[in-house]
Amino acid sequence: MQFTACYRKLEHGYMGKLLEWPGVITEGDDLDDCRECLIDAAKEMALTYYEEGLEIPQATIITEPLSLPLEDKSCFENHSGLHDILTDGKGKYVTLKQAEEFDEYTVNELCKEAGVPDILGE
Repeated sequence: MQFTACYRKLEHGYMGKLLEWPGVITEGDDLDDCRECLIDAAKEMALTYYEEGLEIPQATIITEPLSLPLEDKSCFENHSGLHDILTDGKGKYVTLKQAEEFDEYTVNELCKEAGVPDILGE
């Protein structure tokens, strides 16, 4: 069976999960360790499903890169200036607390500290 693995860098190691099978999620010290742990977790989950007479999920997952127009100030006006993540569209991002308002100067300073270009065009 073929599944899509997704990995996220954590402060200490990596988290891995299978997109088609949300219950299969694990962590590892490095990417190779996480991959091995993910395979082991999937095998254990498959055994549990087999023993309980359940079918292993085989959902079709469609993945694609998605660009967000955050450089356009109108997106801030449409959402009252509240965002969880601000990004330059090239993989750099800043996480902001939800439901807190930040003026444009503060947003730009946070982005500058994180190495994200001036996304508001100031």
